Amino acid sequence: MKYYAVIFDRSVPLPLANTLSSLRGALTAGTLLDYAGFHNDFVKPQAIQKWWHYMESLYIIGTDWSSQAVSDHFTKTAQAHGIPTPHIVLEVNLASRYGWLAKDAWDWIDEEVRSSEPKLPFAPLVPPKGQP
Repeated sequence: MKYYAVIFDRSVPLPLANTLSSLRGALTAGTLLDYAGFHNDFVKPQAIQKWWHYMESLYIIGTDWSSQAVSDHFTKTAQAHGIPTPHIVLEVNLASRYGWLAKDAWDWIDEEVRSSEPKLPFAPLVPPKGQP
């Protein structure tokens, strides 16, 4: 399984002229973007084995898909929900990370790193503490 960062643009360009009335019209017409539906459909496939979404414009996806397959899935799902499609998919190494996140976000990443470490088929030959 590989991990990919899917970074996308959540902003929606509104017409420059009369932006406030355009937004007010969108609110009353019920045309706000369906991010909840997008989210449910984006993480639904069984091929997406793991996912992380602690930041608004970022998913970390654990899958055997290629980056192109993840991108194609994002595009189709975004289009189905009227979500802007600009995005990038990057393979990531969860063990090499640094930043400021909520504890739950770090806990998920730490668990994924621990669970993806190779398991030795035998006990390592390490002498007990205090013995040469």
